[in-house]
Parts: sequence; structure tokens; C-alpha cells
Amino acid sequence: MNPISPHNLSASAGNSLEEVEVHIVGSNMLQNDLLRSFLEKELAVSCGKHRQLAQLSITTGNIRARRVVLIDCDAKETIDPWSAFGLNEFTDPNPPIFAFYNVHPEANLEQVAMERGIRGIFYAEESYEVLPRAITAILGGELWFSRKALSECVMNGDNHFAYSDAATNLTEREREILHMIATGASNLNISKAMGISLHTVKAHIYNIYKRLNLKGRLQASLWAAKYL
Repeated sequence: MNPISPHNLSASAGNSLEEVEVHIVGSNMLQNDLLRSFLEKELAVSCGKHRQLAQLSITTGNIRARRVVLIDCDAKETIDPWSAFGLNEFTDPNPPIFAFYNVHPEANLEQVAMERGIRGIFYAEESYEVLPRAITAILGGELWFSRKALSECVMNGDNHFAYSDAATNLTEREREILHMIATGASNLNISKAMGISLHTVKAHIYNIYKRLNLKGRLQASLWAAKYL
């Protein structure tokens, strides 16, 4: 996979209908303002900052933009970002790609983050200079986790999955749902975004898992990151 140039993300998106935005969510506004300025300069994209995830909505920026949301875990050893930032309740017809940054190395978030569709983790001890390259990789469909965490994810899986002819038989709606799963959207998020019932969402997900020989959201996210 050829990564997008960190200095040309918007141009690589194809046209103005698919621009790229980066949003930073966290309470340390001075830190996040400095990070916003750095990312705008390095990536040449629109970058916003917000105290709460609820402030990020479809009214923020371009409704059709591909959005990466960086959530500041404040280097806390004990934190539940889903509760702290309302990730479980967040709904948006255009679900963004979520990543955690400023993560304490002992927070033990990697496995549960992968299971819930978070696309990357950046630790408090890492240089901020890695972020442009990481965001570029995530927009290119990659996951940004430690090699150890990804290896454990694969090793702990009791079912191997691979791209097969069956994958090409996914309907357009199934592909859309699979992409939303990979971005961390819940069944309720998907239901509201697509205007279909929860029962229909569950039926589509069951068909996707069966057709691609997957077990659960983690494997679905890994598959989507590699093949969609």
C-alpha cells in the first residue's frame, strides 16, 4: 500500500468532495492549540480543537470530509475514554476515524481499543513528530498500534481470515456497514446513520461475518483496514 504524502492529504483525497480534516478533543487547550497549528502546517489540512466530543458534529467543517479525531487521554494511567468522552453515545451520519493520543504506557488500552474500532494509539512518551506520518497511514487504511499488540491480536484469534472470492460478493450496503464498523461505529450509530432498524443492521453484520469468515468487530476492523 502506498501511503499518502503527509504534505498533500487533501489533494490525495481526490477533490473538494472528499477533503481531509483532523480534530483534536481534550481539555488541555494550550497543548491542543499548539498541536493543531503543527498538524495544519505539516499536513496542509483543516484542523480543529474541541473540549468535548459532543462539540464535533456534522456542522463542523465539510460534511463530506474524511475526518480523523484525536482524543487526548491526558497521560492518565487509569482512564476509560469511551465514558470520559461519550464515545458510546456519539452519533454522526459521517462517522470519523478515531485515535487516542497522549496515552499512558500502562493504561492497557490497546486490545480493547482494537476491539472497539479505534484505529491507532499514540503514547505520551512519543514525539509529536510521529503524528503526521501516523495520521497519513490511518487515512490510508492502516492501523497504528504497537507491533506487540497487533501480534497478540493475531495470535489470540482462533480463526484466521483472508481475502477471498466471497469478499467480492459483499453488497454496497454491506461494504458501507463494514467500513462504519471499522471506524468504531456501534450498531445504533449505523442504524441512525443509514436510516435502518437495529434488526436490519444486525442481520447485515451477521451476513458480513459469515461471508468473510470473521468473528467479531476486531477481525472485521482488521479486515476492513487491509482490504477496503
